[in-house]
Amino acid sequence: MREQPKSQVILEYERPVVEPIDGREYLKRMRFWRAVTGGCLLLSLFGILNVLLAIAPLVGATVAAVLTLKYLWLAAYIEAGAGYAARHLALAIILLPWAFFGIFLVPILLESDMFKWHAEEDWEAARAMQDRFQD
Repeated sequence: MREQPKSQVILEYERPVVEPIDGREYLKRMRFWRAVTGGCLLLSLFGILNVLLAIAPLVGATVAAVLTLKYLWLAAYIEAGAGYAARHLALAIILLPWAFFGIFLVPILLESDMFKWHAEEDWEAARAMQDRFQD
């Protein structure tokens, strides 16, 4: 007859404190890659005389644009959900062929929405704190 395996002792440890993810962290990265995109596009203007000098910055601008769209998606997804993020990403991709307008205009829309939402949250929190101290 076989012996039953001894039950393993499971120790209960404290769960690590996880900070909530805020979409504003991704805004910094999105702004950085948007600036890199703009810089690469400016460098490509200097390469008009030589085709090889114009191609390298355009490749850099394309890579930076993809990373800008990635952080645009992450910030929008965390702040407002998948539907909102998908609409903004689609708008950015649709505007991308026209002088990279999607890379420069859509993040401004996202930033203004996020600042408005966080300003309302901060105002409501301040109002709740004021009401609590008045009681």
